[in-house]
Amino acid sequence: MRYLNRPRTLWIDAICMNQKDEDEKGRQIIRMATLYQLAERVVIWLGPAAPPGEHGLSSSTLALSRLEHVGKQVELSRATEVLLANPASAVVVCGHDQILLYHLIRAIVCLLTKEFLPLTFRRLLESIRILAWRHTDFSVPFVLNLLRERQCFLGHDPVYGALGLPPIQFNTLLPQPDYHLPIAQVYQDAFLACTQMEERLTLLMHCELKPPRHRLRSATTSRPPGLPSWVPDCSTPRSTHPISAFISASGISRAWWRHIPSAGTTSHAGDGRPSSSSSPDVLAVSGRHFAVLATVSAPVPADDPTAALKMMRLWDPPNAFDEGGSGVTGSSGSTLERARDTYLETLRVGYLHERWPQPQAETLDEWRATYLRVVYRGSGKGARANPSNHEDDDEDDDDDEAILHGELYWAIKLIQGRSLVTTTDGAIGLAPGWAKPGDMACSILGCKSAILLRAVPPTLPPSQQSSALRTVAATSSLATCQVVGECYIYGMDDSIGLLGPLPAGYTVQVVKGDKGFAQSRFQYRLPSPPCTPPHSPTTTSRRQSHDGSDSDGQQHTTIESRREQKTSSSLEDPRMGPVPCPWSRATAAEDARPTGSPALWEPWRNSVTGELMGSDPRLSPESLRERGVGVEEFYLV
Repeated sequence: MRYLNRPRTLWIDAICMNQKDEDEKGRQIIRMATLYQLAERVVIWLGPAAPPGEHGLSSSTLALSRLEHVGKQVELSRATEVLLANPASAVVVCGHDQILLYHLIRAIVCLLTKEFLPLTFRRLLESIRILAWRHTDFSVPFVLNLLRERQCFLGHDPVYGALGLPPIQFNTLLPQPDYHLPIAQVYQDAFLACTQMEERLTLLMHCELKPPRHRLRSATTSRPPGLPSWVPDCSTPRSTHPISAFISASGISRAWWRHIPSAGTTSHAGDGRPSSSSSPDVLAVSGRHFAVLATVSAPVPADDPTAALKMMRLWDPPNAFDEGGSGVTGSSGSTLERARDTYLETLRVGYLHERWPQPQAETLDEWRATYLRVVYRGSGKGARANPSNHEDDDEDDDDDEAILHGELYWAIKLIQGRSLVTTTDGAIGLAPGWAKPGDMACSILGCKSAILLRAVPPTLPPSQQSSALRTVAATSSLATCQVVGECYIYGMDDSIGLLGPLPAGYTVQVVKGDKGFAQSRFQYRLPSPPCTPPHSPTTTSRRQSHDGSDSDGQQHTTIESRREQKTSSSLEDPRMGPVPCPWSRATAAEDARPTGSPALWEPWRNSVTGELMGSDPRLSPESLRERGVGVEEFYLV
């Protein structure tokens, strides 16, 4: 490590920072990002040389395994070290072997494009794929969710370690690191700071109301004392894979929220600065509940892909994939086929080419064929339902091979930790494995995913409740709710749960805008023009044989005609109505997307005040109520 001819300054966090002094850690942790960014070279030490018989970084499996160790098993500062280092100069070292971080990133990108990979590789890539992403594009919720997956020395670290990664606004809104504060208070402050900065309730989608000892994962943990259900528990990894990237439950709306501390005074609001001096316990949000759960299946294990595949087969609609049945082939005709396709779309939370034309997503027809080929080996459900005794082991081997398929593995990830649910009006969907009948699926303004809420009685006696809670408790059965988690209900995407169904002829496609961010475009199929015959008839044949004649030996003449189905595309949602004065969409020159802005963001300019905001002014509670939308206020505890 020493130079032979000149001094070399080294910063080693485990030595240069007293890990046992909480006051010193609070001062030093905010400097870590600057240190790694300004360092001439960052050395990422993965451990000593490989054991005898192995070959260090020349073994791809061992190299990825070592990097997973960095990503999950060591202190939080290691994740910051990897993400903030300059890939062109940073070096990954294993014993006496080393490789440029840039070359390792290129290898990761290559592996991510493979359709078939051993299960070990897939799991490793899930931990280290973030190395291939630009950290300057990370949002605060993404970073917090990323760091909660890492093993940390202290529960404060997932929040304080994020100070070097998100936009600087988060650093200024969050109180200075203080390891003496209760963990619940630190997480609460982070939630309020992020919500104020983004004007979104993005972190609400990462909440999971798990029982103290749930069976979705082998490890069990309890929530920090005093942590409300509306604040994510950053001390433990999620039990479910996020689905918000594929959903738009409330359009491009900002959050309308009020923070009500236990003392009964509103010290935080949508434009208020969070402070660690209070003990908040209630968050008031605006939205609309659109469905109530009627049934909830047994949960899918969160850490066993093979068991998840078996559960997926149990969920299949009856007779939908029987061998030789109409459910195996055909696109959409009978009730059985519609039930089959609804189920298949639900497994992918709507992520299909018809809706997402630019990514390499499968079409519904392709996904149906993949499901039949991989899950049932192309033979239909009947052939799998009654195997002979000697085929039991072969079936298990087939399952182990099936989960390696990229499309199926991805669908399995989405259902792990979740249950298949039905609503009181007959829709199906996916919900957290701890959901219960009676839970409400809601569209919350400023939240991409639909959120499952559970009505609960107030936790405090009336004498200790705030005046706002006492008033609501006397007038509404939805006085207080717990956040159960994010959910997906088929047919309720594209703000349908909030605004109602799209007019006839309209569909939605999600495309990438000029700057690479997703946009919802509303497609309208224009009426087809009348058929016009061609100038001359065209001779065609039906069921032609090899000699060009029909099977009955006759030639047939038909008149060909063409119908060109045209569509119009627009960013304007036909359900929204006119833009209120003095608001208008900002021009391209004004479209300065802030660093770390939420996924759904578009610029609107107020011509009177000059204000620029990133949400649709027609999606405020006041505007929605004027158009007859029944906006509710939920009090989250």
